[in-house]
Amino acid sequence: MFFQPKNNIKKKLTTPSKATKSKLALSIATVFTALYAQSAAAVCDITTNSSEEYISSITLNAGTLTSGATLADNDELVLTPGFIGREYAENWSIWIDLNNDNDLDDNGERVFTTSGNSRSAVTASLDLASAANVSNTAMRVLMHAGTVNDACGNAGYGDYRDFTVSIGAGTDPIPNPGTGYGPDVQWPHDTVHVKVFRFEFPDADLTYSQSRIQSEMNEVTDYFDKESYGRFNASYEIYNQVIQVNQNKSDFDNGSSWDWVDYYEAKLVDLGEDLHNLTDDTIYLILAPQISDWSPKAGPIPGAIRLYEDGDERTKAGGIVHEMGHAMGLHHADAIDGGNTVLGTGDLANEKVGYGNIDSMMGNNAWDFGGFNLYYKNFFKTWNITADVPEITRSGTYRIYALDQGSINGDIGIRLKSGNNGPTYWVEYRTNDGADTNGVMINIAEYVPDYDTREGYYDTSYLLDMTPDSIRDPEWNGYDLNDAALTIGNSYTDELNNAFTITPVATGGTLGTAGAWIEVEVDLH
Repeated sequence: MFFQPKNNIKKKLTTPSKATKSKLALSIATVFTALYAQSAAAVCDITTNSSEEYISSITLNAGTLTSGATLADNDELVLTPGFIGREYAENWSIWIDLNNDNDLDDNGERVFTTSGNSRSAVTASLDLASAANVSNTAMRVLMHAGTVNDACGNAGYGDYRDFTVSIGAGTDPIPNPGTGYGPDVQWPHDTVHVKVFRFEFPDADLTYSQSRIQSEMNEVTDYFDKESYGRFNASYEIYNQVIQVNQNKSDFDNGSSWDWVDYYEAKLVDLGEDLHNLTDDTIYLILAPQISDWSPKAGPIPGAIRLYEDGDERTKAGGIVHEMGHAMGLHHADAIDGGNTVLGTGDLANEKVGYGNIDSMMGNNAWDFGGFNLYYKNFFKTWNITADVPEITRSGTYRIYALDQGSINGDIGIRLKSGNNGPTYWVEYRTNDGADTNGVMINIAEYVPDYDTREGYYDTSYLLDMTPDSIRDPEWNGYDLNDAALTIGNSYTDELNNAFTITPVATGGTLGTAGAWIEVEVDLH
C-alpha cells in the first residue's frame, strides 16, 4: 500500500590534492594486491602503470567476479574503470587458458577485446562456444590505454586482475523472483508487463473508465523509462470486458480480504492466466469498486495488485508504480529514527520508520511520482546500476551527478562499505521531489538482513537522518527525515565500524539537468 501523512512536506572522480594523489599512487598496488588475493593463477608476468587509472570493479552476471567462478558461453562481465584525477579512454582484453597448459598465447584464448575505447563501464560477452569444460584455469582481465598484442610483458598505462576459474555450464547467481529473500533477489527481466482486469458487482458498478486506466498506465510506462534511463520497458494490456462478479460487494465488505483474493485468482485461472508463474515478467492489476475500507495492496507471490475505485479523482499512476514495486519484490523504502544518533541501537522493531524515505517512490512520495532510490534501482538487474555507482576503495574527492533527471552524465552515486562484512551505504544526489540540493541522501542496505524474511522480497533500504532528532512531531516521526540530507561542510563517520568519514564539499552544474553535481570527500579509515 502507499501512504501519505497529512501535511506531507516533504562520480566522477575529481582531482585530489597533490599530497592525496601521491599517497594513492604509492598505495595502489598494495591495496589491490590485498583485495584480489584469491589464489589467482598467474601464468606469466605482466607490468602496468596504475598510478592514475585502475580497475574499479569486475562483475559476472551482476555479482562480483572472484576466483572459483564457473564461466559459460555468453556470460557477461561488466568492466568498470576508476581514475585518480583525469579520466582516460581505456581498452579491455580478457584471456583464459582454455586448454589449461599454463599459458595464454594459444589460438582463441583471447576471449574478449574492445574494438574502441571508453571512459565508462564496458560489458564483455564471453565467447566460449567452442571451449571444452576445464577446471581451475588461469584468467587475466587487462585494462590498457594503448594497443597490446598479448597477455604478458609491459602493458604500459592500465591495470590488470588475475583469477582462477572453471569453464562449464555456469549458473546465474541471481535467483528468480519468489525464490528466497534479501539482497540477492532481483527482477531479472528488462521488461515488466501488467495485465489489467476490471471487476464489478451486482450491487456496485465500476465507473473507473477504460480511458482513465489507460491514461494512468501510460504515465506508468513513461515513469519506468525515465527511472531506468531507457534501460527498461514497462507495458500493459487491458482485458476488454469488465468481469461480472456473481456475488454482491456487500458479501465481501463483511468478509476477509482473502475471500476476494481467492475469488479473483480463481476467475483469472478460468480465463487461462497463470498467476503463480514466478519466472515470467507478468504482474496483474485487479481493479474493482471500493471493498470495505481496504487500501491498495500488492505482493510478489503471486505478482498481483489490488486497486480500488475510492472516489479520488487524482491520477493513481504513482500509486500503481508503488504497488508494482511490491508485486515485483520491493519493500517500502523505510528510514531509521535513532533518537539523537543516526543509526540508533539497531533495534528495528522500535527504530524503523515505515515509509520513512520521504522522497522515494517506495517511501512517502508515490502520489507525486518520487524517484526510486539507488539501492532500489539496483533491484532491477538489467539497469546495471552498480556500474554507475562505484564502490569506493580509496580516499579522495568524488563527483556525484543527479540521479533523477532521466539520463546519466557521470557516476550517479557511490557505495561505502562498513568494514569487510558490514552493511553498505548508498550515497545519492537528488535534485527533484523537494530534496535539499546542497546535500546528499544516504541509505543503508543489508543492515539487518533477517529482519523481514518474506519470500520473494529484496532487501530493505533505510534512509539515514544526518540531523537526527531535529524535528519532533507526535503525528509521525517520519517528519524528522525532512532534513535528512548530509549538507555541504558537514561530515558523517560510519557509526558501525568507523570505516570512513564522508563530507560534501561543493556543488555545480545546472540544476534541473543531469549535469547537476555534488562533490564529496571520502576518508577511508
